Order: sequence, then structure tokens, then C-alpha cells
Amino acid sequence: MKIGFIGLGLIGGSLAKSIRETYKDCTIAAYDIYGKLLDNALVDGTINKACYEIDDNFSNCDYIFLCAPVTSNEENLKTIISYCGKNTILTDVGSTKGNIHRALDKIGFDGVFIGGHPMAGSEKYGYDHSGSNIIKGAYYVLTPGKNATDEQINSYANLVESIGCKPTIMDMELHDRATGVISHIPHVISASLVHFLINHDNDKKTMKALAAGGFRDVTRTASSSVKMWEDICLANNDIICELLDDYIEELKDIRNTMASKDKTEIARFFSEAKEYRDFLYENNPKFKQ
Repeated sequence: MKIGFIGLGLIGGSLAKSIRETYKDCTIAAYDIYGKLLDNALVDGTINKACYEIDDNFSNCDYIFLCAPVTSNEENLKTIISYCGKNTILTDVGSTKGNIHRALDKIGFDGVFIGGHPMAGSEKYGYDHSGSNIIKGAYYVLTPGKNATDEQINSYANLVESIGCKPTIMDMELHDRATGVISHIPHVISASLVHFLINHDNDKKTMKALAAGGFRDVTRTASSSVKMWEDICLANNDIICELLDDYIEELKDIRNTMASKDKTEIARFFSEAKEYRDFLYENNPKFKQ
């Protein structure tokens, strides 16, 4: 098996390491704008070929993974598609799917594309923080393009399963709305809470000094890659703005609940959230602490 990676950051690196652990004899070629990163991946044995440009080292790949930021993936498409053979499955790992499917349609790509999104990550970023443990046990969404056959979809799903992930096939619009709710909006809220602290702190920075575990946990994703989240918010902009409107209305309802001083309603608000979150936590061993 021969696999190409365009971008070898946190998720690309984690996938490459997972594949290397499972398929020790496969050939992995990788391109990244940071040459030192490729050198590190060669030294640790994750890749066989460091590519300092997108070239014919990516010919005859079984899979090519686009693992750069969302907008960079769209740019890289223009170069990489010339190296996609008839049996190559082109895929990506982006947090949005509609944009890349549309980009492929726009340039008239007639090969096989199956969008991919491992539902995993960290507030840290870059190859140095990658590892197979990051994606182990994670759901891995597949959004097949129009030319993908059942055999190719099953082949990709089997690859995903073999490295310890849980493949699930989904329509790209549903994926983008789902990730908007469970990933994109929470990230925006996380960053907004940091701004909220900044805007309400006093000259002595009392709140900054007191911010401890709870604030740290709820704002963890605000430390993620700025470039990555800039791209995501532009790529999934319509859905994010729509969901923010919905969330603003929910905040108004929460505000009214608090203002009512109704003990029953306030308790209901917290108990429903606790019950649902506890259910998610207790039924997903990946998140057991």
C-alpha cells in the first residue's frame, strides 16, 4: 500500500503514525511547507519519503490525505489532482466538508473523492504533538463523492477501522451542521469567554489571577491554532452564523430563567445538562479520566 499526505500536522501526523503502526511495510510519502517537520517524520520512521514540493512522488498512491488547513487544502487540490490515478482515493481530514466537495466540482475533478473527518483533536497543534493515541477510538466520518463506488467506500472504512477508529458514513450537509453544533460553536464560545474575562477584569487583573481549573477547562480550545479556526469559520460560515443566532436566543431564555429566581426552573436547567453530559461521558470510554 502506498499513501500520500499533504500536510503533516496534528491530525495528519496522528493518522500517518497510526497507519505506520498497523501497516509496517506500507510506503508513506509526505509533503509539508515545514521541511524540518518532514525531517523529523523521516527520523522517527513514520514516513519513507519527505517531499519538499508536491510532485510525482505522489503518483500511484492508493490514498492521498489532504491534511493542511481547510483553505490550503482547496489550493493544494489544483496541484495534487494531476497525480491521482484511477485507483487513487483522494480524501481530506477537514472539519468542514461542503466546501471541499464544491471545490472539486468547480475544478471538474472526475476521480474518486471520499471526504474524511476523524472526530478527534487537541488544543495543541503540529506534528510534534501528534500520536496514534489521539485518534484511537474516535468516530471517523466519511462523506463519499459522486464517483465513489461501494467497494471503495468499504475499503476506506476498513482502513479506518483497522487503525482503531469507528467509520460512519454521512451526508456532507449533515456533517457540517453536526460539527457546527458540537465543535465550531463551542470553540467560538470558548474564545468568547476569554474575551469576556478580558473585558470585565480590573486594572489589577484580579480575575486573571483567580482564573483556575473550571475556567481553564471550559476555555481549553481557545488555545487551538488560530489559522485553523479562521479557515473553519470561513468555510462553514453560514451554518456557524445561523447556529450563533440560535444560541443567542437560548442565552436569552437562560437569562430569563435566572432572572425568575425560580428554584425549580434553575435546578431543571442544570440537572438536564448534567444528566445528558454524564450519559455521554459514562458511555464513551475514550473520555474517561
